[in-house]
Amino acid sequence: MAFFDTAGQERFRTLTSGYYTNTTAAILVYDVTDDQSYTELPNWIRGVARYSKDPVLLILGNKTDLGQSKIDAEEAQNLADANRCKFFEVSAKDGTNIDQAFDYLVRTIYEKKRGHVEEAPAPEPEKKGGCCLLM
Repeated sequence: MAFFDTAGQERFRTLTSGYYTNTTAAILVYDVTDDQSYTELPNWIRGVARYSKDPVLLILGNKTDLGQSKIDAEEAQNLADANRCKFFEVSAKDGTNIDQAFDYLVRTIYEKKRGHVEEAPAPEPEKKGGCCLLM
């Protein structure tokens, strides 16, 4: 298993096709306080879809702890629904919904690998301290 983080930077666009090839899942993160990061999401979704076969896609609206969201959560949910993605608003700083998002991601990947894909209900939002650790 490998994780790649291009931080959405334009200079990595030419490299991403190599990262996307046969991707099992992609986590697309935008900053809820930054319109530009949100408007770039469709480009990233198309990139993943172009080089991967039916990946699990997760959209995370990050930095909800700032309380200054410029992106309507319903609009982001509609974008996610239209692109067969799961959506969570999160805060990497205070941990809001991080566990729920990654639980969903891991459970969905596992179910797809087993050949049993069932839309799991989204876990209830939870707010807790800390962030996440991937091993």
